[in-house]
Amino acid sequence: MTHDNKNASIVAFVGLPGSGKTTAVEYLTQKGIPKADGNDIADEITNLVDAGQHHITTDIDLSWDEYKKMKHEFPGELHIIALLAPRHVRHHRLQNRAENPLTEAEANQRDWDEIERFNIGGPIALADHFIINDGDLESLRRKINQILDDIEFNG
Repeated sequence: MTHDNKNASIVAFVGLPGSGKTTAVEYLTQKGIPKADGNDIADEITNLVDAGQHHITTDIDLSWDEYKKMKHEFPGELHIIALLAPRHVRHHRLQNRAENPLTEAEANQRDWDEIERFNIGGPIALADHFIINDGDLESLRRKINQILDDIEFNG
């Protein structure tokens, strides 16, 4: 069922592991934007909208089926931003993160799992906006802010 609140704006970050999704969402939550991250992301977003939230973010990995459901339930309100980074950059990040670092073999396997088992390639390919995230944190924030300005996402 499509919900009726056209005052909501949802920014969902998608990308392969190590692309910067969590960092991007943390940046928005630091600005006071609530994060949806439950098991049924569409229901959680609807609950946040019903509670009066007009700007929502998420970094949950959307499968193809979840993507179609979200696009159906939030037409015109959902903005998918794909974060892209070269494999060596992503794997370096995954190997050096503080929590749950991955070996190179684990990072490779995670890439394959995300694409083949969890079907995340379609939502990345059909994103509304793309950010090449191969630089520093300030560069990522500038690119995010530019897209937020473009879509008039003012939290």
